[in-house]
Parts: sequence; C-alpha cells; structure tokens
Amino acid sequence: LLLFLLCFAGSAYSQGAFSHQKFDDILLKKTESLRIQGDYESLVRLNKDYLNLAEEKNYKEGIILCYINISNISSTIGNYKRGLSYLFLAEKELKEVNSPVLKARLYQERAQLNGVIGLYKSALDLNTKGLYYLKNIPDQEKRKFYLYRLYANRADFLYKVNKADSAYIY
Repeated sequence: LLLFLLCFAGSAYSQGAFSHQKFDDILLKKTESLRIQGDYESLVRLNKDYLNLAEEKNYKEGIILCYINISNISSTIGNYKRGLSYLFLAEKELKEVNSPVLKARLYQERAQLNGVIGLYKSALDLNTKGLYYLKNIPDQEKRKFYLYRLYANRADFLYKVNKADSAYIY
C-alpha cells in the first residue's frame, strides 16, 4: 500500500509542475487514509517523504504541514516528546509564513497534546487560539473541516474540567 501511495505521489508530480495545492491535497488525503487504517509506520514514512519534497522545493507551508502531521502521529502513538519537538519545528517555520490554516492547525495540535497529558486548561487556551485563527480562513470548506475537529476537542476538554454543560454546545 505504501509503495502504491509513494508511486502515485511521484507520478502526480512528474506529470506537471509542482503545485502547492496538489501537494497539500494529496498529502492530507493520504495521511487521513493511513491514519484511519492505523498504519502509523507508513504514515510517518509518507510524511517524511513529503517533508523531503517540500524541503527540496523550498515549500515552507508544506514543511510546516509535514511537521504538524508527524507531531500528531507521534503523539497518537504515545511519543509526546517527539510530538512536541515537531510542533516546535513547525512553530519556528510558521514565524516566516502568514497562514491562518496552519496557525489554527498548530494550536489545535498543541491543544490536543496538552489534553492528552492532562493539561486541560492549557488545552482550552490553545484551542481558543486555534479557533481565533480559524475565523480568518476564507475557504468555507477548509474552515468547516477544521472547525469540526476544534469543536470536538473543545467539548472533550470542557468535559474534563467539569464543565459538561458548556461541552454540550459543541
């Protein structure tokens, strides 16, 4: 499966000029597919391959996206230290880029990581920052896609700080 995905990614780029939109779309779809399958090893490999491509093409947003994805994967399998280190790398790169989508994702991932280790109030603060940046995303489809995740996590964090009534609205 991974070999197929990598070949597909390679062929998608060999058929034409490098496209940021194509890079993002293919990476996000493949990442989500592998995440649902629980194939974390292939997920890491895929994102590292895309990270190399983004670095080769000097595509900062792609680099940040890969760092955030690898952080999420690392945290999901319990490697919080590695997850946090990739978030720091993403945050460092994000200082040079003005992308509300990536800022919202970064704060969401930081919130999730804080929530997993039991820092729920901090997670809520970070989630609020993610929601702030999400409001600046002009693409309605993207905003809706990320809003679902931010709200679902917010409800979970509120429930864990004994604010179940507030959690119900999300």
